[in-house]
Amino acid sequence: MWLTDYIILLITMLVSMMIFKVLFHGLNRSILHLFGPLQKRTKRLKNKKRTQNIIFYLLIIGFLMISNTVDLNSLASGIIMGCLISLIEIIFYDEKITS
Repeated sequence: MWLTDYIILLITMLVSMMIFKVLFHGLNRSILHLFGPLQKRTKRLKNKKRTQNIIFYLLIIGFLMISNTVDLNSLASGIIMGCLISLIEIIFYDEKITS
């Protein structure tokens, strides 16, 4: 990968993180309460930050292994990574847990 590919990956990842974060928060606050059950389970964890970091690293390593075999471009990789990071953030979100 060239430097421009890394810059495209980083920008795409940041933009998709913001978009998916807004989308996931909207789905969680809607009548669906899509992530409510997962948030209740993660609220009961003792080492929440450690578990979040382990899941984050496992998802990123798994994604990198799959993206190397599928040969994704930097744009698609950034979108998928942004979605995964936003998903982890919403699952481990603390402020308001909906039922």
